[in-house]
Amino acid sequence: MTTPSATVLVVDDEHRLAHQIATGLGAAGYRALVAATGAQALTLLAQEPIDLAILDLDLPDIQGLEVCRRLRATPRQPYLPVLILTAAHSPQERLAGFAAGADDYVLKPFHLAELLARVGVWLDVRRREATLRSGLEAERAARQRAEAQAARALAAAQVAHTLTHSMNQALTEVVGYAELLAAGAIDATLVPDYAARIVAAGRDLAELTRRFAELATGGEPPASGGSERPPIGF
Repeated sequence: MTTPSATVLVVDDEHRLAHQIATGLGAAGYRALVAATGAQALTLLAQEPIDLAILDLDLPDIQGLEVCRRLRATPRQPYLPVLILTAAHSPQERLAGFAAGADDYVLKPFHLAELLARVGVWLDVRRREATLRSGLEAERAARQRAEAQAARALAAAQVAHTLTHSMNQALTEVVGYAELLAAGAIDATLVPDYAARIVAAGRDLAELTRRFAELATGGEPPASGGSERPPIGF
């Protein structure tokens, strides 16, 4: 059962009855707030961290069912249980309360012990709902993190493929031009141009190596775009 520490709102224009309920709630360890009208109840619900409401139907201004409808019009997390106090015994009247958003009925006259037991049960339901919601939110967050990690891994693999292709191309240029120079198969006037191409390809290799190092250490995948080098002329 729920450890008595919650805030309970008692809405009833019968001062004596409201005082008795509030006193019983206080003795059970709850924090009790009292409202004598529907307007006061709605104000407290907007301002205070209410955990459960005990609502009388016959109020002097706004009827209890309308208070319940307005309360339910604004979603609350965690869920706020509403217990209806009423002398109405007809099924139609009770069904109207459930349709308005009530969770349970306590028929007048009632024993305070029974009311406190129902309060404890519904606060326990509220706690369980909050725990379940928290677990679902944690599960959803974990799934989103896993999906983001998988997306980063896929992007890294795609970039690695592109970098590997670019490195192979640059290395082929270096080796190809160097072999031509070593074989003396290039016109002397073209040697400076081929040497410049080897230097450029070497710098490309150095940059690609740096990108691979960043990728390997968990950095953001570098941009995979880039212009293709011109084909080798041999």
